[in-house]
Amino acid sequence: MTEDLQKTRERIRALKQELHDVRLTPLPPAEAMRRAQETLRQSASALRLNLRPFIFDDGQAELDLGTMMRQQPAALLSSLLADALLDRIEGQLNGAYQQMRIKPMTAVARRKKLDALEVQLLEAEIAEERAIRAQEAEGEDAARREDADVRAVLMMMEG
Repeated sequence: MTEDLQKTRERIRALKQELHDVRLTPLPPAEAMRRAQETLRQSASALRLNLRPFIFDDGQAELDLGTMMRQQPAALLSSLLADALLDRIEGQLNGAYQQMRIKPMTAVARRKKLDALEVQLLEAEIAEERAIRAQEAEGEDAARREDADVRAVLMMMEG
């Protein structure tokens, strides 16, 4: 394996590791809390109440909590306990963030970073394929990695 190919493969490994690390970077606490609030809001909004007993005077003006509990337990609990659940989530999030050693990254910043890394990785994969083809043109064997990006191989076939 040529030194150029070896350096390119090291760069690919480093980029893949960085992509992995960025994907595992936590969101900032405020963003995590907004996600929790939205999840609970969506769950609670799924609750469908039978308003018939209140609209029509048929002598049975009551909520059938038993049926609601059997048919819509998550929605009912989310509706009834939203504030308590959010307080608990916030407390546990604060504890989790105090123990973290990784600096949080917003979802927007993460997406931008991932996009940039993915472009760099594809460029490195293309450079690797170019180096392999150069070796093959000189009559040397050059094994492709099993996880080589197919797009890089196909781009070199077209070009």
